[in-house]
Amino acid sequence: MKSIQLLQQEHQNATGQHKEFIGIEVDGWKMLHQENYIESNKYFNKALQLLETLEEKERPSRELSIQMGLAQTAIMHIGYSSPKVQAIYQRAMTLCDQVGTKEDQFLLYRGLWSHHLVMADLEKACEIGKQLCELASEKSAVEALMTQAIPLCYMGKWNEAQPVLQQIVDTHVPQIGHNTMEDPKIVSLCFLALAHTFADNFTQGLASAKEAVELAKQLNVYNEVFARLHLGGLYCFQRENEEKGLADLEQTISLAEKNKISHWLAIAKILRGYVLIKQGKDGVTIIEQQLKSLESNQAKLSKPLFLSYLAEGYRDKDKNKAITLVDEALFLVQKYKQFGYEVDLLLLKGELLPQQQDKQTNWQKALQIARQQNLKLLERRALSYLDVLKQ
Repeated sequence: MKSIQLLQQEHQNATGQHKEFIGIEVDGWKMLHQENYIESNKYFNKALQLLETLEEKERPSRELSIQMGLAQTAIMHIGYSSPKVQAIYQRAMTLCDQVGTKEDQFLLYRGLWSHHLVMADLEKACEIGKQLCELASEKSAVEALMTQAIPLCYMGKWNEAQPVLQQIVDTHVPQIGHNTMEDPKIVSLCFLALAHTFADNFTQGLASAKEAVELAKQLNVYNEVFARLHLGGLYCFQRENEEKGLADLEQTISLAEKNKISHWLAIAKILRGYVLIKQGKDGVTIIEQQLKSLESNQAKLSKPLFLSYLAEGYRDKDKNKAITLVDEALFLVQKYKQFGYEVDLLLLKGELLPQQQDKQTNWQKALQIARQQNLKLLERRALSYLDVLKQ
């Protein structure tokens, strides 16, 4: 894929329809780097319509550049898991086989990795992560490492993921002003924040999340939205003092709405709905609406967690529905191997069930898994629940 600078040089030397086409392509990439995803999408689609004005031998390389730009804009305002995003990447991969470079191939596999991750196809994401490590240059090696570590977190394999995340944080230097989707260091800091929180060290977790936000603010809006969402969500994941994360969630929503970043916007609204529930207000409607939004794009990642938040909303007004929601979440944990959420769900189910024996069964299972996954926070919580039963 050519740089904007090289495209601009070509534009200066071109004439006629060729000059018009390259100018539109340049404008598309400019808008993308300025994080104006709607305008970028318009320019790239216009360029696609003009492909036939080019000589046939030039079309594949030009279309590859456009499709790679379209993939990034589509992820922003449609969502990672949208079938349309997958179709764009598949077309780009076909073109890449004809005229692309190894760097192009890496970028495309990186996008497909995000697509499969958000669809909760964790095994496929791990498989692509291995391919990325084989394709990676010295420059992109850290990003390839990230794609191997993140699926492990969702699978509850924190002991395997955490050293890799720490290695990325210690070695990667983000490029300020460089347009990137998720910067490896920011992503790793956000997931380390979760790892520290689950290890019952919330202070260190909070420090990592705040470091991610400060770094993201220097990069671009997309990374800031990602980091602020995780900072605000950290209190929700902890299930203590949820309202303290509300300010960051509101800022996330404001930035995501302004910049048309649909996927993170839906999740931020779900977390806000959960905070409202914990405040005794109606957050159920918000969560249900945003779950429908995610489902329309086949986004299944973290759905077990979001269903647990919805169950909290039904806890007092329809306990049977709350239990049904938790059972659905536990089913999805097994189906999509999102074992990182299993302990929390078992604890919640034990709270909801009326019979002491059923409570004990779920809490003991939660305790066993928490110890296996080294989740000190959830281990402590399971032990406190079991102690209550003994009294």
